[in-house]
Amino acid sequence: MVDQFAELGVRNKKLNQFIAKSPQLLLRKPKDFLQIVLLFENMGFDKETIGTILARCPEIFAASINKTLQRKIELLIFYWVFLKLSFLGLSESIQNYVFLTLTKLCYKG
Repeated sequence: MVDQFAELGVRNKKLNQFIAKSPQLLLRKPKDFLQIVLLFENMGFDKETIGTILARCPEIFAASINKTLQRKIELLIFYWVFLKLSFLGLSESIQNYVFLTLTKLCYKG
């Protein structure tokens, strides 16, 4: 696992702080860890940025993709889109339609 952390730029002093903050990540299966890295890469983050996220908030990499992380990301995207729409000056009825549609998408199943 330490090799995977190093590939993302988490080395030396950062690595010591990281392990002290979230030692449970050393017990993660590399496959599970790499799935989360891939999720962030698919969202457009480069390895350096993913390493920064890992160093600052390692608990994200201990989360379950299906049970926790994916839903939180969808919710953040939902709020971001809704906030953007509110600044576009769209009518309230259009905003409500988009809000309901996004809510259905975010909470499907």
